[in-house]
Amino acid sequence: MVGLTSMSKTKLVKANKCLYVIRTLRKGSMQAEVDHLFKALVLPNITYALAVYGAAEPELTTAQQFLDRCYNRKYISKKLSIYQLLEKQEKKFFKKVSFLSSHPLHTNLPKLNKQPIL
Repeated sequence: MVGLTSMSKTKLVKANKCLYVIRTLRKGSMQAEVDHLFKALVLPNITYALAVYGAAEPELTTAQQFLDRCYNRKYISKKLSIYQLLEKQEKKFFKKVSFLSSHPLHTNLPKLNKQPIL
């Protein structure tokens, strides 16, 4: 079985290869186009299985350092937080599961409060 460390390293190596593609294409491009390429090519490699290795702090730290380097080297114009990406994924998953009554995890979730909290 592949360990968490090797899985995340494999994904970061793949993301690094995508950075090479962006580096060669960005010479005549505007930053908005580079941002779009980063979100289309690199970000999916980092967010893939993020919830799985998100439980391991060293894995998240490594991914955050990668994102920081990307920001410093102008591959992205806005600084990204791996923790915010993880939270966004978890909220999306929770929302999907909470509305699908046939999902196996649906019975384990807390009931949604339908009354507004004052």
